[in-house]
Amino acid sequence: MFLLPMIVAGMLAFHISGNWPMASKERVRIFLVWLAITACAFVVSNYWILMGAIFGMLMAAAPREPSKRVMWYIIFLTALPFLNKELPGLGPIRYLMDLQFPRLLILGLLMPLMFLPGTNKYGKRMPFLTSPVDKYVLLLLITDIAVSSRGRGGTEIVRLSVIYFIDFFAVYFVISRHIRTFEELARCFAGLILASSILAFCALVEAGKSWKMYNMIYNNLGIQLDHLGNWYEWRNGILRTSATMGIPIILGCFFTYAMAALLATKQHLRSNFYFWGFTALFIIASYTTVSRGAWIGFGVVVLVYLFFTSRAKFIVTSIIGVIAIIFAGTSSNPEIRAIYELLPFTGSAHDITVDYRVLLLQNSIEVMKANIWLGAPDFLATSELEDLRQGQGIIDIVNSYIQFGLRGGVVLIGMFLLLMLYILLRLMLAMRNLTGFDRNICVGLISIIIAHLVMIFTVSQVSYLSYLQWQIIGLSAACIHVHMAQYGTKHTRNIGGGQGERSPGPMPYPSS
Repeated sequence: MFLLPMIVAGMLAFHISGNWPMASKERVRIFLVWLAITACAFVVSNYWILMGAIFGMLMAAAPREPSKRVMWYIIFLTALPFLNKELPGLGPIRYLMDLQFPRLLILGLLMPLMFLPGTNKYGKRMPFLTSPVDKYVLLLLITDIAVSSRGRGGTEIVRLSVIYFIDFFAVYFVISRHIRTFEELARCFAGLILASSILAFCALVEAGKSWKMYNMIYNNLGIQLDHLGNWYEWRNGILRTSATMGIPIILGCFFTYAMAALLATKQHLRSNFYFWGFTALFIIASYTTVSRGAWIGFGVVVLVYLFFTSRAKFIVTSIIGVIAIIFAGTSSNPEIRAIYELLPFTGSAHDITVDYRVLLLQNSIEVMKANIWLGAPDFLATSELEDLRQGQGIIDIVNSYIQFGLRGGVVLIGMFLLLMLYILLRLMLAMRNLTGFDRNICVGLISIIIAHLVMIFTVSQVSYLSYLQWQIIGLSAACIHVHMAQYGTKHTRNIGGGQGERSPGPMPYPSS
C-alpha cells in the first residue's frame, strides 16, 4: 500500500519530466515489469520460485537489442534487495555459489550477449584485448583472484573464478562492447535516473514513516538480515534509509551517480523546473541516508562537473556552499544547527564513527606492514582487527582501499588504481575532442569516477557497490571506445593539443 504508490510516483516523475531517449512503449513495459517484480517479491514466499518467476519475466519482456538490454540491467539492478541464498550443488559439491538478485540479472540479461557472434545484425563487436582498457581489467581481475585464492581448495578457486567472471568481467565486457554511441550512453544515464527516482521516493517514505518496507521481503522469504544491512539505525533522530540497497551509504552513493547522470543529460529535460525538481529530490533522499561519505561524493560530482563545463558556475556554487556552511554554523535555529552537526568535517554528530574509522586505519596499517606487498588471506584473524569486532559480530572494514590492502597488499591497491586512473585519463583526453552533448556525457562519467574514488574511502565493497563499480567501468570504457571510433586514436594521445579534427568516418572497432 505504501511502496507501490511511491514506485508509481517515481515512474511518473521520470515520464513527464523530459524527452528521454527511450520510446513511450518501452517505458510502459519497464514500468510494468518493475511493478510485477516488486509485487512477486511480496507475494511469493519461496525463494527459488521467486527467482524463477523474475528470470522468466525478464527473458520474456527484455528487448533483443543489446544496448537496450544493457539499459534494462542498469534500471532493474536495484529493483529488489540483494536477496542472497546458496545455490545447492550435486554429489560431493555441497553448493555451487550464492545466487543473488543482481547475479540473476546478469545471467538473464547480460550473459546471453556474451555468446552473440562477433558480427551480427546489430553490428560488429570488438574482440577482447582490442580495447586499451581490456588489459588493465584483466590484470586487476587476475591479481584479485590470485591473492584471494590463497589457502583455498581447488573447488573454491574454480568457484571464485566463475563468480568473478560473471559479476565483474561479464558486466564490463558486455557493457563496453554493446554501448556504441553517445545516444546509447545517454539512454543508460536515463535508466540510472529512473531507478534513482523510484528509490528516492521510497527513501522519503522510509524516513517519514521510520519503516523499512523492503525488510518484509526478507521476512516473507525466510531470509535473515545479515551484514548486508537492512537493520534499523538512527542518527540524530532520523532513520538512515537504505531502500533496496541494504546499507545507507551505498544508497547515498547511488544518488550521487544519478546526480552526475542528471547533469549530463539535462538537455533531455523539458524545462529547468524538472531539473531542479530532480536535484532537490536527490539531495533530500541523500540526506535521509545520513551518510557523510555519500554527501561528500555528491558535492564532488557537482563541483567536478561544473569545473569542466562552466568555471563561472563552479566558482559561484563553491562560494554559495561556503556561505551556507558558515551560516549554518552560526545559526541559532535548532533545526539548522541539527543539520550542521551532521555535516562532514564541521559537525560533531559522528564522533564515534570517525573514531572507529581512525582506529580501523591505524590497526589495518599495522596488519599490512607484515604483508605489505600481497596482503594476507587470514587478516581477519589478526589481533589488531579482532579488537574492532562490533556488536553484530562483524569486523566492519568501512574503507575499500583498506579492504584491498588487507586482502592483496600494495599490489592489489595498485592494480585497482591503475585501472581507474587510466580510464580517468583516457576520458579526460577524449573530452578535449568532444563538444556539446557528447562532451557532457564524458564529463558526467569523469565526475562519477572521481566521486566514486572519494566515496569508497568510507565504504567497503559490499552489497551493490561492486556491481555499481563495474557498471561504471563498463560505461566509461564504452565512452572511450565511442570516442576512438569517431576520432581515431591519435587525438586521444595528443595531450597538449586542442580540438582534434574529426576523422572522415567511424572505424569498425578501435585498436589499442
